[in-house]
Amino acid sequence: MSLEKILVLDDEVIIRNVLGEILRRKHCTVSTASCLAEAENLVAHESFDLMFVDVRLPDGDGHQFLERVGLLPERPPVVIITGYGTIESAVACMRAGADDYLIKPFTPGQIEIVLK
Repeated sequence: MSLEKILVLDDEVIIRNVLGEILRRKHCTVSTASCLAEAENLVAHESFDLMFVDVRLPDGDGHQFLERVGLLPERPPVVIITGYGTIESAVACMRAGADDYLIKPFTPGQIEIVLK
């Protein structure tokens, strides 16, 4: 699977910028969103090869977005990113269809592993 278009959904500008830069260095096209409404608009008009989704967002829960993404005809892999990781949250996200679960702060090396 080719990972050319990636969505980063996180309300923290530093996370969006740093993750976006890591991904651009891997020659990926990156779209960013700071809230669920922005992400849903992007997903309605574009398809993505991979999504990084924060759990806590200003207008809802990334877990809800994960469930909606699961209904897409061609569902991309989703990596949950959170600063509030718990075993319960990780299990719930994985059961809802997450492909990976990273706790912030993550390293460029961790992103590299995810991309492979």
